[in-house]
Amino acid sequence: MASRSTRGARGAGQNESFTVTSNLREVLADLKEFDPALARSTRRALRRSGDDAINDMKAILDQPPPGVVTGVTKKRRKVVAVHTRAATRRSTGRSRAFVKKNLKTRVVAGKRRQGIHIRGDGSPFSRSYNLKRWRHPIRFNPDVTTADQVPWVEQAGRPYFGKPIANRAGDMRKNIEQALTEALQKVEA
Repeated sequence: MASRSTRGARGAGQNESFTVTSNLREVLADLKEFDPALARSTRRALRRSGDDAINDMKAILDQPPPGVVTGVTKKRRKVVAVHTRAATRRSTGRSRAFVKKNLKTRVVAGKRRQGIHIRGDGSPFSRSYNLKRWRHPIRFNPDVTTADQVPWVEQAGRPYFGKPIANRAGDMRKNIEQALTEALQKVEA
């Protein structure tokens, strides 16, 4: 990453040299001081660095739900059988659409935390659906009269978060470096 100047060398009449730093906050602060529009466009480019990974996550979430778990090994708790007909019966996809809508890339350049993060909404469904399997109660059953009688079902999840990011990590790193390099070239010109 590059910065317009070192922190100690700032001021009127100082040399406009650039040094390589690893502090994202200083880089963005220096860009903002030099040209606020350039800083905004650089932040946008940094946010776009995660778009490919987010699109891969959305493609995974577009797939139909895997189904209800009907067989699990006791030793490793591994899902061995999934009943898919139960999953396609009443699936509207609204929960998955909500998760897709809330996937975002954030640029954090605060005093304590810095970096570029891909985040979801953090809802219980999005955390559960990211697991290989998860349990939940079956609601709206007319035969059930008390909360103690609510049956629970084990459902297969579809891990959508980790692999797309890991697969696209190299591309994301290149995009981030390219965005910062382009900003540096505009400043030097």
